[in-house]
Amino acid sequence: MSNPLLLMFFLVSGLGSGLLSSCSEHGPLGQEDGNDRVPNLVIQSVTGIGGILAETESSSRRSLETNFDSYNKGKPLATSACQLSTVRGTCSSNVLTSTFPTCTVLNGTLFLAGSWTNTYNDEATCLTHRTSGILSDNADTLTRTTSNFAVISELFQLGTSTNSHTTYDSTTLPRLAFSGVRITRISASERQLTIGSLRRILRTASNRIVYDQSLETDATGLSVTGSRQAGSRSVSGTVVVYHNTASYKATTTYNSVRWESNTCCYPTSGSVSMALTGSGTTNGNANLAFRSCGLATYTDVNGAASNVRLDYCEEN
Repeated sequence: MSNPLLLMFFLVSGLGSGLLSSCSEHGPLGQEDGNDRVPNLVIQSVTGIGGILAETESSSRRSLETNFDSYNKGKPLATSACQLSTVRGTCSSNVLTSTFPTCTVLNGTLFLAGSWTNTYNDEATCLTHRTSGILSDNADTLTRTTSNFAVISELFQLGTSTNSHTTYDSTTLPRLAFSGVRITRISASERQLTIGSLRRILRTASNRIVYDQSLETDATGLSVTGSRQAGSRSVSGTVVVYHNTASYKATTTYNSVRWESNTCCYPTSGSVSMALTGSGTTNGNANLAFRSCGLATYTDVNGAASNVRLDYCEEN
């Protein structure tokens, strides 16, 4: 990744919300409307999921944290007040909160503010996950919530919330029994990722909304097996993204998307399909098929295929 601002967005997305990057291949201020945005929406869905998966893969999480706290040959990406080792709290009654005290990153060009709360099924799970990044027992759960997390610069503010809200088509989230993003350990090799409600709003400095996105899954969510460090991570399942300002919905399905190399942070096989419905885009089905590290073929709703390069990644 050549742009450290985009690296920051991916790191914050992965270690905070854990799903869906804030940036498209055209940069963090990309519009969400128009058919030319659809490839970026598919790519966002894929690149953003790596961070939350890394949170339950110990070696991947350590790599992610190292890149956040120390970037570009040891030059800190985050000030000491903003480093993950500083902001991460301690376990208390199954809960751990990481609070960013409006601290700066990238030599003061970005501010991080607000907090994320991790709620676990029990205190032992909290303690183990805090130190190792592992959910050690079957049925262990980690649920992430926030009401006020923000990434702020002179140009924009990206706000994230897991609170209950209504989408553009009057769907009230969450429809599941919880808000936020939840990881459940199924077995030693499988985790389940479900989303009750997750909302991301990007605004310019003049308060114009660039995009307003809401995310959810059904109770099945995403099935995740293996790990990227072992070259065996595979993801299947569906995430629904509501594009509230553009008035359309993208139902995104991961079809055996696999990370098959521990030296490549991108999927190398499988595909992501997207069913588009609503007045803000051409309705139909789009598809992104992975061919090799960082390379994929995108097929639009009209059946036209083109090669695309995946330029950004939140894992290293």
